Amino acid sequence: MSQEQLQAMTNLEVQRANQMVDMLETQKANTLAFLKQEWGNTFEQNKAAYMGLMNKYSEKFPDAVKDLQVSHAGSNPVVLLMAAELGR
Repeated sequence: MSQEQLQAMTNLEVQRANQMVDMLETQKANTLAFLKQEWGNTFEQNKAAYMGLMNKYSEKFPDAVKDLQVSHAGSNPVVLLMAAELGR
C-alpha cells in the first residue's frame, strides 16, 4: 500500500468518526429539546431522577451504565423518560 493510499484510508476513517460524533451530538440535542418540551416545568426534577437512577446503578454496573450513556440508547428519549420514571 502506498503512502497516498494509506493517507486516503486514514482520512476516510477520520471523516467517518467525525460524522458519527456529529450524529450523536445532534441526536442528544434533539432529545434534550424533546424532554424539555415533554417535561416542561418538571424538567429539572425528572433530570435529577434520571441521574439518581444512573448513579445508583453505576455503583453496581459501572461499565454497563457508561456504555448505555454513550450509546444511541443513552440519548433515546423513550429510554430517558422510562429511566426518569423509574428513578422517582
